[in-house]
Amino acid sequence: MTPTPAARPLTMDEAAAACGVSRRWLQDLIQTAGIRYLAAGHKKLFDAQAIEEIREAMRCQSNLSRPRKTRR
Repeated sequence: MTPTPAARPLTMDEAAAACGVSRRWLQDLIQTAGIRYLAAGHKKLFDAQAIEEIREAMRCQSNLSRPRKTRR
């Protein structure tokens, strides 16, 4: 049985589009959150693991984002 090829890594533009953010925003996140990516020369490529790291870094860590309970 031959292994199936892995999905092609995404470029910076493709990764930004997949996450619903701008390229510039993603570049800033990579630097501030230390997102790991694949390097191919000067290109940054993003596999499924990197996209998951991006989504985790985007997740709100504040308790303030929870909806308030309404009083009866």
